[in-house]
Amino acid sequence: MENDVKVDNVVKSKATKERDVLGDIIKGFLIICVLFGHSISMILRALDSSWDQSIINIILTTFEMPLFIMISGYYTFYSLNKHGHKNVLLKRFIPTIIVLVIWALIPNLIIMNIDIIRNNVELTLFESIKFFLKNIVYESFFGGKYWYLSSYLLCTIAIILINYISIKIKFLRSNITETILVIITIVGFSIIDNKFSYFGFMFPFFAIGYFLSKYEFLKFDKFRLIIFLLALVYFALVPFYEPTMSFYLLDPNWIFNFKVIFTMLYRFLLSICGCCLIYSLFYFLIKNSLIKKLFCLTLKCIGIRTLAIYILSMWIQEGLYLIYSKFYVVTSNYFVIIGISFAFFCVLLTCCILLEIVLSKNGRLHKLLFG
Repeated sequence: MENDVKVDNVVKSKATKERDVLGDIIKGFLIICVLFGHSISMILRALDSSWDQSIINIILTTFEMPLFIMISGYYTFYSLNKHGHKNVLLKRFIPTIIVLVIWALIPNLIIMNIDIIRNNVELTLFESIKFFLKNIVYESFFGGKYWYLSSYLLCTIAIILINYISIKIKFLRSNITETILVIITIVGFSIIDNKFSYFGFMFPFFAIGYFLSKYEFLKFDKFRLIIFLLALVYFALVPFYEPTMSFYLLDPNWIFNFKVIFTMLYRFLLSICGCCLIYSLFYFLIKNSLIKKLFCLTLKCIGIRTLAIYILSMWIQEGLYLIYSKFYVVTSNYFVIIGISFAFFCVLLTCCILLEIVLSKNGRLHKLLFG
């Protein structure tokens, strides 16, 4: 018990530290990767092609969202110890739900009504409620454009409950109980055959970020050396990846199926190594003062706006796609496609940043729209 008290005191002192600049720089890089990936996808959609098998897609998919959620878990630890379980839950839950309602639920509801009117479909009250819950509420909160936000919210709720329960249970040390509950949660959600699979894949990374922050592993040179070595392992693992299903979805039939278990573990290890690679890259880049001023500070400015950029991009990219689809040129040249995608990406990112800056002038509106 005395050791637990000492740990709690250390934890509270750690919560007073300032936000890590490296985290914002990496987030800026990650949102650029997300937007660039979406841009290529939009261009290929106009050409009736898919880029799921593309090496660029494979590389981006392995680290972009897992590292995003890992950073969120890293900061969640500080928030928990600074504000407490109840305050963090309310500060994360209410704004995220409002954002999902504004940007996903309401637009989907409008689109549904437009389709019903166009097709002259008549639904009974029961059919309307069933359709609304299944196709509107479910897709708005657990699928579609903003699946990451719902996964982030579920990860936060899960880690808050796990931390709270581990403190209340007295027959084991709180950190042991916490670790056991995290493992149970990971296994439990990996066998659910629905959109919670996104959460099932993301939660281990969220928990890793949480524990990295709690035990301050990144302060130790030996642990940092392990990260650098895992970054090198990434290059050895990538060539063996065969995307037979969506990278972030888990196969619920993994129990007693060693091939599926091996594939899931491989994808998980690949993402861990990818995250280590990006961390290692920027860990060394920010040590160079010139690169830090010219490159990293720009990424930091983008990084502090990642949520707003992510939300806005989902709708702006659709608008840009509608414009592009009327003027696009049919081509199979890979370099031409990359060039067009880069131009699409530049316009998309610029529009998102400018719109976010305009909306930030009104603090209340900005908080309502982006949490």
